[in-house]
Amino acid sequence: MRVERLLGITIVLLGRRRVPVRELAERFSVSCRTIHRDLDALSMAGIPVVTVRGSGGGVEIMEGYRLSSTLFNQDELLSSIVALEGLGNALDSDSITSALEKIKGLLSREQQEKIEGRRSLFLDISPWFSSQIEEHMLSQIREAISKSLLISFRYMNNKGQESRRRVEPMSLVFKGYTWYLYGYCLLRDDYRFFKLSRMDELEITTESFTRREKELEKKRVENSIDWQEKLERIVIKISSKVRARAVDTFGRKAIKFIPDGTGLVEVFWPLDEWLYSTILSFGADIIVIEPGSLKDEIKKRLISMLNRYT
Repeated sequence: MRVERLLGITIVLLGRRRVPVRELAERFSVSCRTIHRDLDALSMAGIPVVTVRGSGGGVEIMEGYRLSSTLFNQDELLSSIVALEGLGNALDSDSITSALEKIKGLLSREQQEKIEGRRSLFLDISPWFSSQIEEHMLSQIREAISKSLLISFRYMNNKGQESRRRVEPMSLVFKGYTWYLYGYCLLRDDYRFFKLSRMDELEITTESFTRREKELEKKRVENSIDWQEKLERIVIKISSKVRARAVDTFGRKAIKFIPDGTGLVEVFWPLDEWLYSTILSFGADIIVIEPGSLKDEIKKRLISMLNRYT
């Protein structure tokens, strides 16, 4: 434990200009006297620890002393910092915080200030409206994955049908602004992706499991092949009122804008519930040109909606 604490103190001091002894004691859950002994040990090991007394005092590592950063150039270090900060925005993780501090510790304060002053990239994968329930789920599932414990939850599928699932959790996946759980479903006897937003009554069981051989990357390839086989050419006309939203949804390259402000969208997507709901969400500002089957499906749904108001 002491070796880990000594390393931790070193990393903190490398990343900060000056740290009060009391703050270090609280951080590592030891007494101030223990911290002073640790600082003496670091000095004996050749790390130049300096104590500054008085108001604003504390301990610091002599300016100019750095751990070796020759393995990374500044762009590589900045990329690592940005990625970890982005992940840290979405996941409350001590390991991410620790890793971030270690990487920043490879830079001198002058280098850190220089990089921050020229930073051109920020990454934040947290949602605009964060859900404390989902954040708690992420934490619970991560713990279950690390300990190889079965989880149980109530799940709603695309058709709105609910069932109780027992799953061997493998990985958490963030894709399309949405968190998914990837795992082996004992009910379906196969690998599945589960949207966290559709999960409820999550329980971490005490039953352990042996991680199966099939990897997430293999499943992603299989899903990609299945998805590509279901693609259909879709042509849609949009009004000028929804140009910006259409670009967000379909992508600028998929839209050919006409001088009158309208646009023709051509994409290759599967015909599924997501597509139907997306088209309907544009209201009267969108017209399906082809395929005929998509046009018929949208028409049928619009008639059903109209009948509800007559």
